[in-house]
Amino acid sequence: MGDSLNKRENWNGLIGFILAGAGSAVGLGNVWKFPYITGMNGGGAFVMIYLCCIVLIGLPLMLCEIAIGRKTQKNPFGAFRALHPEKTQVAVFFGVAMLLCGVSLLILGSYGMGIMLVLGGAAVITWGWAAVGALGVLIPVLIISYYNVVGGWTLIYAVESLVRGGALADAQFTDAHFGVVASSWKYSLAGTGIFSIFVLLTVWFGVSKGIERVSKVLMPLLVLMLIALIIRSVTLPGSTEGISFLLTPHFGKLTAAGVLEALGHAFYTLSLGMGIVITYGSYLPKERNILGASIWIIILDTTIALMAGLAIFPALFAVGMAPEAGPGLVFKIMPVTLHSFGDGLGALWCFLFFGLLFIAALTSSISLLEVPVAFCMDQLKWRRRTAAGVSFIVISVLSLLSVFGAANWENILWAKDAIIKLMGESHLCGSFFDQMDIFCSNYLLPLSGLLTSLFAAYVWKSRNCLAELRQGAGNIWDTSIWLAIAGLRGDEHVPGRNQVIFTPALLFGIFIRIFAPIAIIICFMNVIGWINLT
Repeated sequence: MGDSLNKRENWNGLIGFILAGAGSAVGLGNVWKFPYITGMNGGGAFVMIYLCCIVLIGLPLMLCEIAIGRKTQKNPFGAFRALHPEKTQVAVFFGVAMLLCGVSLLILGSYGMGIMLVLGGAAVITWGWAAVGALGVLIPVLIISYYNVVGGWTLIYAVESLVRGGALADAQFTDAHFGVVASSWKYSLAGTGIFSIFVLLTVWFGVSKGIERVSKVLMPLLVLMLIALIIRSVTLPGSTEGISFLLTPHFGKLTAAGVLEALGHAFYTLSLGMGIVITYGSYLPKERNILGASIWIIILDTTIALMAGLAIFPALFAVGMAPEAGPGLVFKIMPVTLHSFGDGLGALWCFLFFGLLFIAALTSSISLLEVPVAFCMDQLKWRRRTAAGVSFIVISVLSLLSVFGAANWENILWAKDAIIKLMGESHLCGSFFDQMDIFCSNYLLPLSGLLTSLFAAYVWKSRNCLAELRQGAGNIWDTSIWLAIAGLRGDEHVPGRNQVIFTPALLFGIFIRIFAPIAIIICFMNVIGWINLT
């Protein structure tokens, strides 16, 4: 079935889709990034804002992307082309404008932005709105090229937790050791290679026999490992302070920048704008309820993020570590923390912690690889295993840049010189790895998400998107919210019961047409420095 050229694969069941979708959403962002940005932005206050962003912005966008995928049964590029195949005059106008701006910048010596505008303008002129879908295929390829490196680090630390034993209990050793792992291309190459093979093998066997089957095993295992860590963490003396920090709002530490970071993280953690949700949605049968599935994916994703906080913050406070440790929290602080439990099982707790990090990274990388594989199968008519193999080779070559440039530019000075020449020294980051992360997370993802929301709301039209969402959902979209809250749905004596005034459909249209695009634009402008809300 995975190699069929005529029949598209489907999920065997809704649970498989939910677990795979949650596996895509539940990545290192939940277990690594969410705890440390929560610690830096007011604990419970940040959590409250994050939950609001998930519901008000993340859910409508996820619904749109799944609807686009299921309606067309295609990869992101094919989906946008199927829904809007013609090249409109507006698209040609914007494409020409981008080309002219790009050429002007090239003449003025701004090569980096000039090249991107020229390429983007040419894509828009050639494909119209399908260029947004092309962006949705490109982004996962770029992200997985450096994301697999972090996945390799989690694998290295999981093994070293058992092999090195108590060495990771020493704060000085652990702090220095992460620098060794990140800067040694041999370490990173070995970890990335083995991790990437796990990802390839899963995608190789297809949607139902590979991704769905692995997700059904790994996601429950991840939850069980988190529960074990939570139980041990909250039973430590002094752990209640960590629980209080996570759940009690500290609004004095929450800034406007923190609010925007909550929005950005909600967007990132749900895999929006990456083409993943569209691709996974394309394997969903018509009779399935998209709204119900999306809500369950968001519940699982958010629950695991909060569980990660409950596993980490009580342990940090119990051993006197700072919750504002920043990005080094996982690889530098947590090994020492876990060895400080005093039960002689530090190596086991470390192995569990980095094991669950490995699973989180693996499920996300699987979803990232599936996007270019689906593109090759749909557009180039390749068989799955050919598509998976070629995609794996291309991504592995790209990954070498992040492997050799994970910590600094020492091994790839030519790339550093090229970036300085293209973008200017002010745009140079700490390493090539950092450069890729910032470029994808701060620029490409918000842009892709914004264009996708505008496409769904104004080009495909929100009413057509809603028509797809209604399939398999009964009458839930057109039920009065007030009647549902009051428990009076179907009561014949309620005046105006047939008037659809305040319904989920109405809220969806408002949020996808107005609030979601405005919120993304503000977040994007703040990140790139056009406005300053710090």
